[in-house]
Amino acid sequence: MKAMKTTILKIVVFAAIMITMLVLVMQALTRPPGGDLETYHAKFKDVSGLKVGDDVRMLGVQVGKVTDIEVEQSSDHRMSNAAVSFTLQNDRKVRTDDVLAIRYQNLTGSRFLEVQKNAKSTGTAVKPGGTIDEKYTRPSFDITTVFVGLKPVLSTLNSDDINHLSQSVLAVIQGNGEGLGPLLDSLDKLMDVSNDRQRVLTQLITNLGSVSESIGGASPA
Repeated sequence: MKAMKTTILKIVVFAAIMITMLVLVMQALTRPPGGDLETYHAKFKDVSGLKVGDDVRMLGVQVGKVTDIEVEQSSDHRMSNAAVSFTLQNDRKVRTDDVLAIRYQNLTGSRFLEVQKNAKSTGTAVKPGGTIDEKYTRPSFDITTVFVGLKPVLSTLNSDDINHLSQSVLAVIQGNGEGLGPLLDSLDKLMDVSNDRQRVLTQLITNLGSVSESIGGASPA
């Protein structure tokens, strides 16, 4: 009986520690960035998945938050542009030739806004309240469009292989060079279970081309 009570006590203590750690992590993720903040605006072709309250990050560090999103529907309802307002810590600067990109935070669809610094920048600092032109923004995209027309062959893969393929494709699209090797490994598995390798490869190239076009031709370095 004493041994059972000791075991239960250990489980309770462990559970309490894990809950505390989870709360701390959640607070760290949702906590607004410290310091004085300045507001900026940016024009995007597509903001699908981006929400008010999502992070603004620079070099992987949270430096602000998305504060407002206004979608402007075109007259033919085929295209919609959006104006995104966001904050930055006042010691962080965005220049006129830096790039703002909507990135996937995870495969569940969460997004964040990334400030991609131009290492060879010749631009001037955008003044607080200023607007970044659509030319220097990269819109959102839907990862599922990469797999349009591939449902039959994907159904033969297990969930781990599909997740690995999705993560690899996402890493490459978002400009992560480390994703190329894993992507090639995933494609090898996909080709192994396909009865028509040429069709699968052609469909993938077509789908990736559509995604590339939708985000501006290429992921910025």
